[in-house]
Amino acid sequence: MNGERSAGVRARAGGQRPLSDEVRARIIALAEQELSVRQIAAEVGCSTGSVSTVCRLAGVQLDRRRTQTATRARQVQAAAVRAELSDELLAMARDELLRLRRPHTEYWGVGGKEPTVLSVAMPEPPPRARRDLIGGAMALLDKHLRLVETDRSSTDHSDVDQWLASLTGGGER
Repeated sequence: MNGERSAGVRARAGGQRPLSDEVRARIIALAEQELSVRQIAAEVGCSTGSVSTVCRLAGVQLDRRRTQTATRARQVQAAAVRAELSDELLAMARDELLRLRRPHTEYWGVGGKEPTVLSVAMPEPPPRARRDLIGGAMALLDKHLRLVETDRSSTDHSDVDQWLASLTGGGER
């Protein structure tokens, strides 16, 4: 065959064959019935990208409301989980700080033939332990504030969010 290809067959990325006219017509018909891109792709046996491309070239608008609704639901769920985690981190930080005023026990392991553990009880933690408790509380508070800031900034549309909304037609509510 001299390395030539027949005129009707073109090489495609990923080894996919071009869609037949019948498949394209079926994709357009299903899109006009307002099926989702995934449902159409599963029905005709092609990729979601192929469905989107065929519809775009044919001028058929895909119904993206379900996708947008599902995305919003996931965002709300993620925000709820972040709020719970944020509350838990704040409570843990508070617990660490309360340990500064509680009795503290220091332990030491003494080696040798018969290792033993020594301990001493103190009315409050020594300076090194206080530093560690405060450092732990500060790390927890930092994570808490980052979660709070994430939710605060996600309610304001950033430039990227606005750009994506304009591309997907999701800017109007």
